[in-house]
Amino acid sequence: MKFVVSRASNSWAADKEKSPCPEARRETLVRVDEMSLDDPRKRRFTIGDTAWWYDDGTNHRVEDGIDKRDFHETVWTVEIMDLAELLMFIDGQGKVIVRLRDTDMPTMPHIEIYDGWRE
Repeated sequence: MKFVVSRASNSWAADKEKSPCPEARRETLVRVDEMSLDDPRKRRFTIGDTAWWYDDGTNHRVEDGIDKRDFHETVWTVEIMDLAELLMFIDGQGKVIVRLRDTDMPTMPHIEIYDGWRE
């Protein structure tokens, strides 16, 4: 199973280029952004032009009544084959936070190596 992996101490933009751990590999993935409506003009607080929604991202579409767009993002990932390997990885990193769904990449679980305070 593949996980997005990050390090709390690498939370600044310039630090995100640093590998969070030796096992991590760079990979470009697609993040799907959802509007929760089929048209941005239907948003309650939309004033004026809605072109901003279409200016960013690619593959704009409506699926099941929800307006969606894709963003290609480069992230660090690790491949972990089973629970034993996951536990060994966690043991080697110290404190971690494991999220099954992450707001940045909701289709892939995320391991954050918690080596510093962040909020």
